[in-house]
Amino acid sequence: MEKAYLLSVNVNDGSSMLKAWAPPMDDRLEAGLALGVDTEDEWTGVPKGQAMVIPRLAKGRVPEVLGWSTGPFVVAPKIRDFLETREPGVHHFLPIQIRTEREVDDREEHGTHWLLRAPPLIDCLNLQETVMTYDIQGKPWSRAKDDKDYWGGGIPSGNEDPCVLHKEPISGRHLWRVMVGARRSEYACSPELWSFFRAEKMIGWRAAKLCAVK
Repeated sequence: MEKAYLLSVNVNDGSSMLKAWAPPMDDRLEAGLALGVDTEDEWTGVPKGQAMVIPRLAKGRVPEVLGWSTGPFVVAPKIRDFLETREPGVHHFLPIQIRTEREVDDREEHGTHWLLRAPPLIDCLNLQETVMTYDIQGKPWSRAKDDKDYWGGGIPSGNEDPCVLHKEPISGRHLWRVMVGARRSEYACSPELWSFFRAEKMIGWRAAKLCAVK
């Protein structure tokens, strides 16, 4: 792998929309899923029959990826199949029923997607060769866990500033989270996964930044 993509939700393809869990998910569990710190008991305790309600379809279908910028993501069966085939035993999924608020095509039920548990968090960011951004207060980015003043900043979007990942920790991986700071990570994927996503004309994710891998 000589490159990788940082992933984010896509606000330009119609897939970004309001979403709600039905029944409402416990706030602690939802936060844990977003941060990737949910416990095994919490993960397996997600109710059977858990649904996600969306207001409409996008381009006449359920987007292949639904979620929030920091996760969690609910993905189409073909994304689950891709990951299960290429990284068996690495990723964890739970079935999620997709509903619309009102009937679309004479129905409110629109099949099953899969809730993706936060993928592995990998310390692979090359801090010497990656340009980091400052926060809105102009404070420099810091990764130090004991920096009580500021943990923020991160990897700027766009490809003007270089992003470099270490090759060895992500060799053979297709979907993971890049450890950015003490309280921040970014979803990343392999060129193979991104090519598959594009070839299948799926919607919901965008490649927010291209990173070199070396």
